[in-house]
Amino acid sequence: MVSSVSFRTAPDSGSTRIRYIQDGENVDILEKVNSWWYKIKDSRGQVGYISTSDQYVKVLSGGVTPTRPADTSALRTKIINAGKAYLGTPYEYGSDRSTTKTFDCSDFIKQAFKDGAGITLPSDSRAQGDYVKSIGRTTKTWSNLKPGDLMFFMEYRDSGKLSVG
Repeated sequence: MVSSVSFRTAPDSGSTRIRYIQDGENVDILEKVNSWWYKIKDSRGQVGYISTSDQYVKVLSGGVTPTRPADTSALRTKIINAGKAYLGTPYEYGSDRSTTKTFDCSDFIKQAFKDGAGITLPSDSRAQGDYVKSIGRTTKTWSNLKPGDLMFFMEYRDSGKLSVG
C-alpha cells in the first residue's frame, strides 16, 4: 500500500486532481463506477473519484470504509494521550525515525498521530504542514486552535539579537 491516492474530479487519470487522500484517511464509497474507479465522499463532504486498486485503497466492513467519528474530541484525546505516553523520551535533532528511543519535534508528532489515530503523517515538519494544507484544514487565527491541532511557523524572522535572562 502506498501513502496516498489521487482524489480526482472525474473517473479518469487525466482529470484534475482535487488533492491526495492520505494513508489512514477514511472516506465513504458512494459507488463503484467501473473496475478502475470508486466515486467517494471525503471527510469534508467533497465528492470525487479514486482508484479501486488495492495498491491504493483498503475497503473495510462490507465495501464501505468507516467515516470519521462525529465527535473529533475523542480522537484528539487519543492523539494527546498517545503523545503523553512518550513523556521523558529524550529530544534529538534529526532523530532516527525507526525507533521511539529519541524524538525531534516532527518525529514526535508523527508518532503521536500514528499511535493515537492511525494517521501516518510525513516525517518532517515542512511535509506535515503541506499535508495539513492539502486536506484544507488550516487557519491563520491561532485563537481558533483546539487541543491536538498542529501549529506551523512557515517563516523565520531573525532579529539578530540575543537576549540572555
